[in-house]
Amino acid sequence: MIGDIDHTSQTSELSGYESGCEDESRREEETRGSLLGQKRLSESDKDLSLAKQGKVVRFGDMCNQHGDYLQSPGIGGSSNVFVNGRPVHRQGDEWSQHASTDPYKSPHISQFLLEGSDSVFVNGKAIARTGDLISCGAVAEQGSNDVFAG
Repeated sequence: MIGDIDHTSQTSELSGYESGCEDESRREEETRGSLLGQKRLSESDKDLSLAKQGKVVRFGDMCNQHGDYLQSPGIGGSSNVFVNGRPVHRQGDEWSQHASTDPYKSPHISQFLLEGSDSVFVNGKAIARTGDLISCGAVAEQGSNDVFAG
């Protein structure tokens, strides 16, 4: 077998919130923002970051443009698990620095994927999906058109 992909089903409630709780999305957003030291996500970014399923992100796939900062590609990935011939990006894998359109702002450097799947793992790390949060405040925006993970 080349590489390892583990899958587990999640039947327990997420983060201790009751199923069907009206404020679950708002609480998840506030918790994520306070724990990660990030600003409150915009509505479009919130919808992406709270997605339960997304396209699998691979080496070279881009994050979104946020604020004055341009898109940048994921530059980390598995050495032995591939999707569409490209290394699978995982929680903790690096993203390339990305520059700001404002010449007085420093580029974001040493950024990495903060989130990943709760149920799909590659080499013991959570697989990256579109909508997962990156340490600079961006989210993974591009991924495989035919491979998805929850």
